[in-house]
Amino acid sequence: MDDSLKNELKQYLKDYYYSITGEEVGNGKKFLCLSKEHSDTMPSMVYYENPTPKFICMGCGKSFDIFDVARELEGLQLNQAISKLAIKYGLEDQIYKNTIKPTEIKAVLKEFMNIALSFKEELISDNVKQYLDLKHITASDMIKYDIGYIRNSTKVLELLSKKYGKNTLFEIGLLAYKDTEHMFIGKDFLIFGIKDQNNDFVSVASRYCGTNEKIPKYINIKTSNKDFYNKTDMPYGINIAKNSKYKKELIIVEGYSDAIALYKNGIENCIALSGLTFKKETFEVIKSLDYDSIVLSLDNDKAGNKAVFQIIDFCNTNGYKLNIFSKAFDQQLDPDEYIIKYGIEKYTSLPLLSETKIVTNFFLNTMQGYEALKKIGEFLYTKKNFSLLSTVDDIYDVFYERGIVLNKEKLFNFVESKLLERNLEDTIIDMSTIKRLLEKTENNCLFLTNKMLSLRTDVYDVFVKK
Repeated sequence: MDDSLKNELKQYLKDYYYSITGEEVGNGKKFLCLSKEHSDTMPSMVYYENPTPKFICMGCGKSFDIFDVARELEGLQLNQAISKLAIKYGLEDQIYKNTIKPTEIKAVLKEFMNIALSFKEELISDNVKQYLDLKHITASDMIKYDIGYIRNSTKVLELLSKKYGKNTLFEIGLLAYKDTEHMFIGKDFLIFGIKDQNNDFVSVASRYCGTNEKIPKYINIKTSNKDFYNKTDMPYGINIAKNSKYKKELIIVEGYSDAIALYKNGIENCIALSGLTFKKETFEVIKSLDYDSIVLSLDNDKAGNKAVFQIIDFCNTNGYKLNIFSKAFDQQLDPDEYIIKYGIEKYTSLPLLSETKIVTNFFLNTMQGYEALKKIGEFLYTKKNFSLLSTVDDIYDVFYERGIVLNKEKLFNFVESKLLERNLEDTIIDMSTIKRLLEKTENNCLFLTNKMLSLRTDVYDVFVKK
């Protein structure tokens, strides 16, 4: 993407901030810091026009350009912010010179999903009905959670092609196919509409319910406009989780049907990863939802347990501050299977595992006790801040459950040493930073002193002598 467009959009920071908050910017006025990590009770953020418009917080030192503000105030990722701001300030043609515009994509997807959601229940194929029955998903559930069905895909795509053009449908991905005989919609496919935080359709995915093993179970359309939609940015159900009144914990599940099982039982603080890889963009989206903690409730199998560990490891390695827990299933079932078999009350009563317990279990499943403890130590080193006593107890308990008794006093010393080791390194880094700042300050003082001495003038010399 052309940097000149980003730089041009940055100039609209004043206007954008006012349009969202109603607060005028300028004249040395101070604002509350936008960072959620800074409990700013007294306004400490100031606007600077040059060299590039931005807010700078005098308290925590963070700066915010227009894209940072869009992320903090509207939960928009960079690509989403550029798209929205370009449209807002009449610069859309610059960003989408060679690809389809978001407004066109949304219009086509909205019409496509309206058709998909206008299905006739009696025309749904037996294979799809069997899947829906298995997942306890009714026709009313389908309408409520944007699950559509199109039996005659050819007719629908011909209709849309006449209105929008085949090239447009191809660019969006609606005409994409696996091979010449298969498209992602049809007799044995369910269609899941994927919405963004603003409740607009941004993509669709299908679930194949037939018997042909060569066809993948899940297929996402792939639009040519990568700036508009990236599956990593948009977990399924983010529009529902954003509007949930319960903000204590965000439940993250794997599949669409897992999320729907929770939604049907009144639990809307939930999103589904639906096969996406947990990356920085995923974290930013989750952070924008403003939940206190995260509960991972992924599939209770080897792949699911590995994914839980990878998410925790990713967050700690990259310094993301999240309170993460995981559901401790007592059966090897997926969340929706567990809810269907045992009920929502038993699911919600399942105990939560702390990060330390999750990591300890993961390493003990893959290596011997001594090597596992070494790996746990490496994890604690990256974690930086943790409760010493509860961490020791969690490690001790997991080992004990496996029939391994640890010396608790020695374990305490081991865990504390990792905490001190990291704190020492951080202190050394801080000292290095302070040293550089002192050297810079000393050089500035010397420069200013010499400049002052060179310019020193007696007051009498200022007057022109006759």
